[in-house]
Amino acid sequence: MTRHGYSARRTLNESSAAKPSRAGVGLALGGGFARGFAHLGVLQVLEQNHVPISHIAGTSVGSILGAAYASGAPISRIIETCRTLRLRDIARWRVSRLGLASNQRLENLIERVFDSRHFEDLRIP
Repeated sequence: MTRHGYSARRTLNESSAAKPSRAGVGLALGGGFARGFAHLGVLQVLEQNHVPISHIAGTSVGSILGAAYASGAPISRIIETCRTLRLRDIARWRVSRLGLASNQRLENLIERVFDSRHFEDLRIP
C-alpha cells in the first residue's frame, strides 16, 4: 500500500490504458539529409522480410520519408525519387519578407510521391 491507498501492482493490473490495436514495429526516423535517406534501406529490408510496421514517427527528412511510406507509396517509387533528387528540386532560395526559401517545390514533390493527401488517410499512423 502507498500513502494514497493503492499498491503499484493493483494500479498496473487494473490500468485503463488502451491496448495496442495493431501488431508490428514502430519506427522513429531521424533527420539529417544523408541519414534520412539511409532510412529507405531499412524500410525496404523490413518490407522484403514482411515485418509489419504499425506506427511511424519522424523529424525533418525522416518525417517526409516516413509520411511518404505511410501514405502507401511503393518503397521503389520513394527510392527512385530520392535517387534523382537535387536540392533545387525541393528548395527555391529567395529573400522576401516571408523567409529565405519557398516551400512550393517541396509541396509539388510531395504531391507526386505520396498516395494520400491527408494525414487521416495514411495507411500507417
